Amino acid sequence: MVDYRILIEVLILIFFKQSLSKIEYLFFVFNILSHYCTIYPKVTTSVRLGVKSYGLEFFSRALPCFSELHSLFYPNGTKIIPQNIYELLTPGSSRLSYKKGGGEWNS
Repeated sequence: MVDYRILIEVLILIFFKQSLSKIEYLFFVFNILSHYCTIYPKVTTSVRLGVKSYGLEFFSRALPCFSELHSLFYPNGTKIIPQNIYELLTPGSSRLSYKKGGGEWNS
């Protein structure tokens, strides 16, 4: 018999949310992660300081591989940069980081 309480505590999912002004970036990331997701991004609203804003968000499935990555970056519940960060980076993740920072590149 499976203890689902333990399973929920162990499995991690990816949650990604962006404002509508960053819709291109959200779909760029979604296209990379879509095979881990069960539904398409959905429109969401939030209120900050009395101002209503709209965005898009998506969730991945909760998978053991995400739990492994999470434990590398949050070993004791505090975010760190792992010592083997250069082994974890790929050309794709470097491009993603550059694009997130507002950089642009030619197709």
